[in-house]
Amino acid sequence: MLELSLSEARARLPELLDRVAAGEEVHITRHGKHAAVLVDNDRWMKTRTHDVLVQARKLRRDLEEARGKPLLVVPAEHWDVDAHVAEIREMRDDDPWQGIE
Repeated sequence: MLELSLSEARARLPELLDRVAAGEEVHITRHGKHAAVLVDNDRWMKTRTHDVLVQARKLRRDLEEARGKPLLVVPAEHWDVDAHVAEIREMRDDDPWQGIE
């Protein structure tokens, strides 16, 4: 594992890409804190695929658990549209499916 500052990584990017393609992991720091990791595309895709499968399995468990239970119906006068929109916007930023085709 190689660890470099952002400025070092920027200056050596072509070399780092070659090292990553050869299977090495490159950790990049910013202001002394870990900021990013460069990994080869195959490893990244395996990680993304794994994350998608984990989310799909969780969704399946949640659906199976909910099957047969009555739906909770909240009367419209109890709806807080602003809170709901804020929740959707917050969840949108943490979307585990974002960027997956």
